[in-house]
Amino acid sequence: LSLILPIMALATILHSVAPSYEWLFPLRILLGISLAAAIPTLYTALSKRSPAEIRGGVMGFASSAVLLSNLVSPMMSGWVASHIGMEWCFVLAGCFPLGVFIVIRYHVWKHPATLNV
Repeated sequence: LSLILPIMALATILHSVAPSYEWLFPLRILLGISLAAAIPTLYTALSKRSPAEIRGGVMGFASSAVLLSNLVSPMMSGWVASHIGMEWCFVLAGCFPLGVFIVIRYHVWKHPATLNV
């Protein structure tokens, strides 16, 4: 995840400055590859790092978060695109994996006891 999330964030943010479809297409491929790697890696990391007693709850929470993002993101991006501009949809969407990377890198991996919540 330490490699995948920054790549995902960078690819998403670069969507906002793509001048044409020729630039957008490789960025979409890079984003798709990083996303395809991120979700199974996330589930594996959570499964290995959470205690057996709460593993089911942790995995359920992670699955719910992924599904909730699929539900909320079309509505949010529609609002952002109509009020601020289409390119800001990509900038804001790129901030989420970057934020997750920061939380994982500087909090969870250094303090594994925080997964006992």
